[in-house]
Amino acid sequence: MRYRLGVNDLILDKSSVVPLYLQLKQHLIHLISYGTWQPNMPVPSVRQLATDLHMATATVQRVYQELQLEGLLTGKPGRGVFVTDLAGNVPPRTEERTEILRALLARPISHARSLGFADAELLEAIGRLTTDTLPVEGQPRVVFVGSSEASTQKYPPLLRAALGHLGLTVDGVTFTDLERDEGILDALEPITMIVALIGTYPQLREVAARRNTRIYGLVVDLSEETQQALIHLPPEGEIAPIGQPQYVPSAQALLRQYFVGDDRVRWAVPTNVPLVRRLVRSCPIVVYTLAAAETVRQHAPASAQTIELAYQPNPASLSRLVRLLATASPAVLTETADTLLVSS
Repeated sequence: MRYRLGVNDLILDKSSVVPLYLQLKQHLIHLISYGTWQPNMPVPSVRQLATDLHMATATVQRVYQELQLEGLLTGKPGRGVFVTDLAGNVPPRTEERTEILRALLARPISHARSLGFADAELLEAIGRLTTDTLPVEGQPRVVFVGSSEASTQKYPPLLRAALGHLGLTVDGVTFTDLERDEGILDALEPITMIVALIGTYPQLREVAARRNTRIYGLVVDLSEETQQALIHLPPEGEIAPIGQPQYVPSAQALLRQYFVGDDRVRWAVPTNVPLVRRLVRSCPIVVYTLAAAETVRQHAPASAQTIELAYQPNPASLSRLVRLLATASPAVLTETADTLLVSS
């Protein structure tokens, strides 16, 4: 079933500094992030979406092309465009992957041989390392990469609670830190999987491919507490949403679902502190994203009703991650080491 995105589902702000195509792109990422567009679902054609939203086909085509390049959509000749299944996805590079692993093992094996260890002893030791419980400092890890410090603090504890029984440790790094120095991942090896929210997933695909590490795009849902707060919004009074400009269309569409008229909304970005200060003091209701939480806490008066647009991992998406990690096998390590010993 194709999802029809109507003009009432998306508010495009022509006066915004964010280009229309980018507003549409961020909203489509939002639909994938929060499970409205599900893996393998066919999406509207370029012409259909352009007609529904009263947009130029060239604008929609650009958005679709960028999302396909970023791996969130997949074009199938003669069939249309579909939402990519992002579970544990990393470009298959079997030969390259084997060569990288051989290079990693070659030096320690050569050193062990120089100390007089026989190949049979080395194979036995490698077998034990891949089947026994490793010491804490060598445990396989899941690394969550967050778009902000706040998300990096929020999601790793949730993942630890879900994955702890698998003997995995969970660490968090920010995408900004990773951009600055990809080497921070070296200290966290062995990394079993990189996990990120859908919005950060495209930028991390290249990192995962370079390291031949699996990457998982985690879908999230609006929390029950946030839903209840939005349902019980008073029928009158201005609302001040505080968040990044690229999230304006999605946030406004979300508020519209809870019967909030456009005339009630006065938007501000968290970096514009003077405007944030004025709005939170003049509007009785403040709605904010996770990245804007600290700004709101600093400037919102005690009399304001504050509502965080809080999200939690989607149960089905989290369950799928658990299944993928539970079936991960270290057999490739033993197999490659065996080949290396024999061939050398």
